[in-house]
Amino acid sequence: MTSKPRKIISIVGKHDSGKTTLIKGLLQSLKAKNLKVSVIKNAVTSLTLNSEYDSEILFSAGADAVYATNPGVLLTYQRTESASRLAQIIEMIPAEIDIIITEGFKQEDYPKIEVMRAEVGSTPLNIHNVIAIVSDFPLTSDKPIFSFQNPEEITAFILRFFDSSQ
Repeated sequence: MTSKPRKIISIVGKHDSGKTTLIKGLLQSLKAKNLKVSVIKNAVTSLTLNSEYDSEILFSAGADAVYATNPGVLLTYQRTESASRLAQIIEMIPAEIDIIITEGFKQEDYPKIEVMRAEVGSTPLNIHNVIAIVSDFPLTSDKPIFSFQNPEEITAFILRFFDSSQ
């Protein structure tokens, strides 16, 4: 039995370029189309374990795993011997998920949308497999360029990209 290929798109950019903001807009647009979406965040710089939340306090105190749950939500903090590889995380995501969005993971081979903000820098990251750019300033590129203000247009582009590549 052959499983269908996973639809995985990476949102990449420099620190504070608006990756999370863009993903929030994409999530709203994708969910409005009744799609199931998972997000994997490369939290190397943003993961803090000094939070006021009990689950993070318990994990910081040394628990090997903490499972925080309430009706409809399960959050897991888990220690690993080495950094989890993206492919391993993707394998854990249920097959019924329609699209997986990763934030970060610039060096992975998945198709990428690069996010650029003038206040952060106007130089692209110089990475492979960029299929589009989201920018708040005018630039020239051989890739499609979108603004932050229209996540529906970016969503349509992403869905067309996956339809044409499968």
